[in-house]
Amino acid sequence: MATRWRLCVCSLGILLLAPCSLSEEFSLTGSPHPVVGVVGQDVVLPCQLSPQAGLPSMDVQWRKAGPGFILVHEYMDEGTQDLPGEGYQTRTELFLQEFSSGNVSLKLKRLQVADDGTYHCFVRNPEWTLEATTELQIAAVAPVFIDVLGPRGQGIGLACRTAGWFPKPELQWVGKNWQNLAMEIVTNMTQDRENLYSVVSHVTVTEGEDNGDISCIVRNGPLETERHSAIHLSGDIFPRVSPWLAAFWVIVTLVLIAAGGCAYLGYTAKRKASQKKRSKEETLLNLETEKTTLDTECQELRKTIDAERKALESERAKLHETLDAERKVFESERQELRETIASKEKKIKELESEFRRARSYMGALRAPTLYLSQTSTHPGASVRLQCSVFSRALATRVIFCKDGEEILSQTGSVEKLTYNYDHVVSRGSSGSYSCGYEIKDSDNQVNRSQLSPAQHLSITGSTNSSGGGEELTHTGPVMSLAIWATRCTLVLLLLVSVPIITFFLEKWELP
Repeated sequence: MATRWRLCVCSLGILLLAPCSLSEEFSLTGSPHPVVGVVGQDVVLPCQLSPQAGLPSMDVQWRKAGPGFILVHEYMDEGTQDLPGEGYQTRTELFLQEFSSGNVSLKLKRLQVADDGTYHCFVRNPEWTLEATTELQIAAVAPVFIDVLGPRGQGIGLACRTAGWFPKPELQWVGKNWQNLAMEIVTNMTQDRENLYSVVSHVTVTEGEDNGDISCIVRNGPLETERHSAIHLSGDIFPRVSPWLAAFWVIVTLVLIAAGGCAYLGYTAKRKASQKKRSKEETLLNLETEKTTLDTECQELRKTIDAERKALESERAKLHETLDAERKVFESERQELRETIASKEKKIKELESEFRRARSYMGALRAPTLYLSQTSTHPGASVRLQCSVFSRALATRVIFCKDGEEILSQTGSVEKLTYNYDHVVSRGSSGSYSCGYEIKDSDNQVNRSQLSPAQHLSITGSTNSSGGGEELTHTGPVMSLAIWATRCTLVLLLLVSVPIITFFLEKWELP
């Protein structure tokens, strides 16, 4: 009998101590340094959940910081939904097979300049919500070309051009021993519709200054890389023509052109006069022949037109009769269609009204989750209510309710998934607490979510406890220190009472 009593007391102590175990803490980390991606290529935005352990239920959401709510990718364990955000179709991917090792990184494909910015990684399970950030910097490089523009004054004009850089690149002309060129350089930069930079730079190189190899270098800062093109200029390429000789040849050329022009004009005038005379004779002959032919054709055409006019008048009369009959039928059908359309429009408006009314009261939005820091406390203490909202759209208002009636509301924020409310306990605080949220659609209609599962708060009569509720952590609600100490004391009393109970059982000689 004494052995059975010892076993009962030990089992009761184990059951009392079991709820005192703390939940394992988790942390979420992104990249401590900016991630650099190249336009057109793929990049992985890191996000690691520690310690590495598979969770039975976990939702993952990636957002991009911006002027509004920008959803990039979302994974919901409920129904195993893996959905990219609007504007990111076929460009995002999560490593679902690596969720068991805590890897919730996002792969962003075919990078664009508009992808540059800060990304937020959110992870949630039924007990906590975590967040981490990673900055993405976009860069692009392109080949560089040098064009020879020909003589410019006493030198040679060169142009350096390249297109498809991001962010804004740096351009530099260098000569011998990679020294900067001393002459005037004109550089123009423009951006296309995709925000990529195009650069065109002009320089005129004169003989005797920087002959030899001339290079154009374009650098990209974030990638710490550069592209360059070079050209070799020898002394023979520079212009050496005497200005007097050039003037002489210009004058000779102009004289020859003037003489040739005069001769050509005289010959052309004489030829035109003879051709004009011959053309007049041929034209008169042709006109007489054509006049005879036209008279004959006119008579035949008159006869044909008279016959066709009679046939057309007969057909027109028949068409008028047919059209009058068809017009009457059409008017009758149009009137019937108008009545049908009017009844259909009336029915559609009634259905739309019923749909909006049903949508606003059905609460089709996903219910949030409510946590209580304590489920049993005394008047004067403080209990924290934490409402966790996990929605694809921005919650405009978060509502806290007691026994189904609203007691407090908070304005929604893009940067928040959890909303806290510290409630000071009174005698009337006992009851069931829940929370919900509201979202406005594109028609400015307010849609309310279902309320979260209710959490019951019990009020005790004692007022000697050491303070309010404990602070909520990401590992879930933790038992208060007073309850933990009470349970441990009860276990110790049971263990001490075992010898006493055994002594009395042996003294009374109970079986």
